[in-house]
Amino acid sequence: MKPQKTILTFALFLCIFSTLISKVKAQQFAEIPRINANVIVDGYADSLWNLLEEHPITFLIDGTDYPSTSDCSGNYKAFWNRDTLYVLIFALDNTLYTGDNTVYLNDGVEIYLNIDNTKDTVYTENCYQFRFIPGSEDISGRWGLDVWTPPTVDFAIHVNTGTDRTIEAVFPLKALGKNSSVAEGDSMGFEIEILDNDGSGRDHVLSWNKNDHMTWYNPTKMGTISFTENTINSFKNAEFSYISVYPNPVASDVLIQSPKQFNEVAIYSMQGQLMFDQESLSTSKISLDINNFKPGIYILNVKMNDGTCANYKLVKSSLE
Repeated sequence: MKPQKTILTFALFLCIFSTLISKVKAQQFAEIPRINANVIVDGYADSLWNLLEEHPITFLIDGTDYPSTSDCSGNYKAFWNRDTLYVLIFALDNTLYTGDNTVYLNDGVEIYLNIDNTKDTVYTENCYQFRFIPGSEDISGRWGLDVWTPPTVDFAIHVNTGTDRTIEAVFPLKALGKNSSVAEGDSMGFEIEILDNDGSGRDHVLSWNKNDHMTWYNPTKMGTISFTENTINSFKNAEFSYISVYPNPVASDVLIQSPKQFNEVAIYSMQGQLMFDQESLSTSKISLDINNFKPGIYILNVKMNDGTCANYKLVKSSLE
């Protein structure tokens, strides 16, 4: 009977091991690079953000059916510099609603942090929920076990009504309780949720990590980010400061001018869709008609004749 007992024991081990592995795989993980630069926190995506990987926010944790992309979808990007975490969230939402008296039922985003990645099962002093609502300068959410107002952090939200919104937020990690300076290999509990209300109550909540809508009281439901020294030093837009993009914001015609010749001009949407591309220019001046573009934020890419590139944030405004 010993061989049979051994086989059963081994089978039980495999079952437990596979269960543990499946749980590990279920948790989202992302590496966050260090960038030796800062951004202007204004709700517009500076060119720096275009260098970073997008992390899709795709898990439905509240709502009966998955929403369409235009109704509720999004992604986030993040980097760190010194002891500060920078986060940008882009969300598509064709209906903006912030009139619910219950603040967490409004359209908005929530960012969750477990600063030292302690994986506590209840909120402690280094666990936070930050809720950002378009049109409001107040931050709601949770801090620790019993405080229902998190600390104030620098943030900005830009809304294109009927299409999208961009949220930038800056978190000073040591001020929020990190025990030591950020270093390569440090990890942190992290989660983002997109809240969707089309005017008659909550419709959807999407999350980065599949947390079963439990992160607001159980920090172990957060995903994990790791701070890496994969420093991005290619952000050198200052070298291209001689390129003029005017006017910006622009309603119809934008003029691109440089004392050096450029070979190609391309315009991308914030989702990475190529909207315009013109090659083999060998010119130092060009006027582009973007009258047919929808109002919003775009990335203008200019490729010089020597092969170097520069990215610019291009804001398409409505025609007056």
